[in-house]
Amino acid sequence: PTHSLPASGIQLRHFANAIKDLKAQQIVPVLCIDEFEGFTGKPWFDGAFVEGLRAIAQDDGLVLVVAAKKTLREIVEGLISQTSQLYNIAQQLTLKPFTEAEANDFVMKKGQQAAFSNEEQQFFLECVPIYRQDGTKTWFPLRLQLVGQMLLDDKELAQLQQQSFQVRDQTYRADFKQRLNEQWQAVVKEP
Repeated sequence: PTHSLPASGIQLRHFANAIKDLKAQQIVPVLCIDEFEGFTGKPWFDGAFVEGLRAIAQDDGLVLVVAAKKTLREIVEGLISQTSQLYNIAQQLTLKPFTEAEANDFVMKKGQQAAFSNEEQQFFLECVPIYRQDGTKTWFPLRLQLVGQMLLDDKELAQLQQQSFQVRDQTYRADFKQRLNEQWQAVVKEP
């Protein structure tokens, strides 16, 4: 921003001015808020804040991306006990698991970035699906990320220790899958 902000007492009008400055510089301002429902109980999260945020998005060109487990309408009404027009300017996208084709594409692209061999990519794909009770497979993006990161960490550790990284080793595979399941259970609460 081309203007200075006061050290204390920053208000939404200062944020709106910063957004206008960015737009004037041909920069698209994007604000991403994860776990939006976490604003519960914050003293500044009231009707004025929500309406101010809506006005900045609608009038000043802010791109607002909000991730939450509930709809934006439910969150806003639940947090400030009143309705807001914020959800009227937002498009709701429900995130779903990947299809098998999307999972394969993800593994191929990220595997190339990570310099995974074909064998390592195949093991990656083997570890990703979650099997439902009816036997169908589900490919959760978070699990893809977790498997990929764990494989990359293992590969980098092997290189650092000047050891070979062999995903065909059955002991490694069993150990990896056990560690993966432990990590997955620590991160995701399954029904």
